[in-house]
Amino acid sequence: MPTALVSSFLLLALFTGLGCTEEKDKTGGTTPSTSADQDKKDASADGQAAVDYLTPISEKWETLRQEKGLTDKLADINLRDWNEQQKKISELAGGKPTVLVFVGPSCPYSKKYMDMLKSKMDDLEKDLAFVFVALGPADEAKFYLEKIKYPWSFLVDPQEIYAAQYGYVGEVPYSVFLTSDGTIVGVLAGYVAENEQAFLRLFEQLAAYPETD
Repeated sequence: MPTALVSSFLLLALFTGLGCTEEKDKTGGTTPSTSADQDKKDASADGQAAVDYLTPISEKWETLRQEKGLTDKLADINLRDWNEQQKKISELAGGKPTVLVFVGPSCPYSKKYMDMLKSKMDDLEKDLAFVFVALGPADEAKFYLEKIKYPWSFLVDPQEIYAAQYGYVGEVPYSVFLTSDGTIVGVLAGYVAENEQAFLRLFEQLAAYPETD
């Protein structure tokens, strides 16, 4: 298959990921349900082997930013982890381009995404930082995530207030892509295993993103 066609297929796959939406149950808790990301993009081949994966998610972010009146910079506030320790995203990022990942502890798509990241993390963290934020009550997040034993800590956003500052509207996993100076360059909701190569190429392009003035 021609390289440009493969790249275009991956770009299309990036925008057909599945995620979990949170719906209130009768007890006031949340239960996961699935929804397709309807934001499919035209990925027609243009003869170029290298497809720009960042531009579509940047356009998606710019639309959200204008609609909701959001800032294009990292909201660098203190968040607690599930051990009640306060941490800042900038400190965890360590000056690297960063992927801020909001997850639903009981969401199967969040788990698939984190499993993929776990398997690639040794290579990914050479150039990028990944910061994970669990949505929902801290005790619930700890119950689910400690059983899986991911090799990173989780911050918690019980009321989804912090996530809302990045355009989050209820679908996890939700990834926010930031440059080394904390400028938001794109957002993307959902993940399925078929998207793995598209995500990896997106990470590569984020790592190579030029620093802003």
